[in-house]
Amino acid sequence: MSKSKLSKLGNPAVDDLPASSALLAEAMVRSALTPGARRLLKARAKAILFLTPSPSASLAIENYLDGLPDAPRVQAITELRKRSSASGWTNSNHLAPLLMGQSVVLVTHDKAMILDDELAALDGAILVAMPRAHHLRGVIKRVTGENATGLGQHVVDKLEFTDIVNAIRPGQKASACVANLKRAAKARTRDPSINPAPLLSSMALTEEVKSWTDDMLVAMKSAQSSHACDLPFSLLGGAPGTGKTTIAASLAKSAGWDFLETSVGKWFETSDGNLGGVSQASGAFFTELAKSKRPVVGLIDEIDAIPNRASLAPRDLQWWTPVVTLVLLHIDKLKKLGKPILLVGASNFPERLDGALVRPGRLERRVQFNLPNQSERYAMLKRFLAGTMSDSEVSIIADLTAGATPARLKGLAKAALDSATNEGRVVQFSNLRELIVGNDKPEDLRGVAIHEAGHAVVALELGFEIETASILKSAIIDGHVKIKPDKTPLNRLGVERLAVVMLAGRAADVSLGNGADAGAAADLDSVNRLLLDGLLGFGLFGTLQTRHTIDIKDIDGSGQNLSRWVGSMLQRLERRAEEIIEMRQKDVRKLADALIDERVMDGDRVRAILGPNETPQLSLVSNAPKDGPFEGGTNG
Repeated sequence: MSKSKLSKLGNPAVDDLPASSALLAEAMVRSALTPGARRLLKARAKAILFLTPSPSASLAIENYLDGLPDAPRVQAITELRKRSSASGWTNSNHLAPLLMGQSVVLVTHDKAMILDDELAALDGAILVAMPRAHHLRGVIKRVTGENATGLGQHVVDKLEFTDIVNAIRPGQKASACVANLKRAAKARTRDPSINPAPLLSSMALTEEVKSWTDDMLVAMKSAQSSHACDLPFSLLGGAPGTGKTTIAASLAKSAGWDFLETSVGKWFETSDGNLGGVSQASGAFFTELAKSKRPVVGLIDEIDAIPNRASLAPRDLQWWTPVVTLVLLHIDKLKKLGKPILLVGASNFPERLDGALVRPGRLERRVQFNLPNQSERYAMLKRFLAGTMSDSEVSIIADLTAGATPARLKGLAKAALDSATNEGRVVQFSNLRELIVGNDKPEDLRGVAIHEAGHAVVALELGFEIETASILKSAIIDGHVKIKPDKTPLNRLGVERLAVVMLAGRAADVSLGNGADAGAAADLDSVNRLLLDGLLGFGLFGTLQTRHTIDIKDIDGSGQNLSRWVGSMLQRLERRAEEIIEMRQKDVRKLADALIDERVMDGDRVRAILGPNETPQLSLVSNAPKDGPFEGGTNG
């Protein structure tokens, strides 16, 4: 390339057809060419890299440079490409012309697109920036023949390369082109500081989630005053409706940070769905985070839509690997910026994620969004119901909604509040309870009522205190009896008492109902695990061996196997449950009738229905083997 041609950088294609894309490319290249860059371009057999603002700009600059007289070999690289070798995904060797004494110009928006060995061979790099306002006014003049006015830098800063190309149109007046640019800038503008999420202080959070948000608020405050931030990027995992997206937005709002949200689905929706388009859409999100002038939280929702490469078929692997690789590179680049940026991923299936996504330095802190427990449901309902119910009523509703997500709890409370407002009355406990328990007929509830009444009556007989009893045949759970925890250390007698209570529902089903059902099967599973834990976990039945060392075929040296021992214990404890049910069958029926009518009640209400227990409490140990299943054992 001669010096005269370099100094003019004239391109016949640009001169003949003043299209905005070619003119923009010319203006951007002219602005980027320092004296040193010009000398580099004049030399022979040089490898030069042009770094551009976007893939579309790379393609335009490639076309412009390729049309220059005596142009070097020019190649735009806008996505990773496959090389048929064992090394996997990469782009081909674009520097081969160097071996023939030719110069090569590579044009890309991201150095990650270039192989390491090709980067090492480069003689220099030229940074090409987005055009300034005066560049655009010059392009508009060449396209329309008119001077452009009213176009400020604040408008240009919001535009992408494609926005400018599409806005400056041959055949339109300069004023129309400026109006197009302003309209595109307005469409591009989204204020990440506008965040409708509630503040964390107004939300009821589970213990693990609150621990994470507290830690992050402290770290985010520190990051704002630090020159090199190193916030732990996080992964929020849990079932749908547990509040992952809302809490990420609330964290940003509570910290006073901006909030940007995307998803893999949006990458497909806002692109052509091809590899290049999806890659550009994902890159736009990370670029917006990187360019943010304020501290920002970025959320990738439903990140499990990025598949685990280890589980993909070869054909799918071929398509997805470049996308996964680019996302990993973008995450690494964000981390290296040292700016106040917190990246968060949210997933309903965190176990499905690619291992490289969750390694240290990427989405390294895992936060599990579990379903709220009783105390957490109580706190959430108190907030959602806004003081319209008593504490005891809220506590009962919290018991009724075991297994409900925060979204479900909020929906129930809203439905009760809206119903009360529409009917001009206060919120009533009975209405909210009906929303939860439904409208089952009494005859449909008889079986579950007998089952739960059996648990409750035997629990009281054996000295337990009841917190709540309920029947929910067709709601979130089927029914339960909740007993207050015993504060004394667990011993053999305690294990046996609990086991008899667990078996009491089955005993009531057999004696007073229609026989054992699926609920009784669940009780059997629980009592089996309890006995095994007592024997092999806690050493309460005469042996100090655990499940890891005991011979299950000969647990006591006499040939008795584990299965026979558990079966013998179950038979003895079930007989105890049956004896109590037989002795107090009138109480079981009375409590079952009350449960059918009221559906849910607390321990005081259960005692009021049954009245004082005038029969002596049955001893469990009196009929038990003296030393448990082993000679010389202890009763604990």
